[in-house]
Amino acid sequence: MKVAVAYIRGPRGIKGELAAQLYKENSKTLRRSLEVVLSKGNLEYKGAIEEIKELRGRLGLKISGIDTREDAISWSKADLLVEQEFLEPLDKDEFYIYELKGMAVYSGDKLIGQVEGVESEIANAILNIRDESGKIIMIPFVKAIIKKIDKKAGRILINYIEGLY
Repeated sequence: MKVAVAYIRGPRGIKGELAAQLYKENSKTLRRSLEVVLSKGNLEYKGAIEEIKELRGRLGLKISGIDTREDAISWSKADLLVEQEFLEPLDKDEFYIYELKGMAVYSGDKLIGQVEGVESEIANAILNIRDESGKIIMIPFVKAIIKKIDKKAGRILINYIEGLY
């Protein structure tokens, strides 16, 4: 299974380099020669990382076959995926975004719904939760709201906030 580890913000320079934002800060998953997939809508591109540079909270990536600024522009807003087996191990209380999908979300004993997706390319990640009626509820993924994530039980416990859902 392929897992998104970074978001391509756009081109960097004129030789096809990409500016990428890691979904997990300080991740050591990406390295030279690693086979990656760029995914944007229904388009995919497979290549290997030729060069990687740290740039003030972002990365500069050169991927084989993406050699011009125009090539790089075409992959703006794409996800960068790697095979799950190449993900770096996480600490006890850490998780990858893909692990949240499908988890049941509770406020106390009340089931709110299930995580359908996570929007993470914005300032604060947002959990998209589908309730029993099929409606999507958007919950900010911040410590004031998220009380506990139990990967083993497949549930997320949130604080009730008036008017949130």
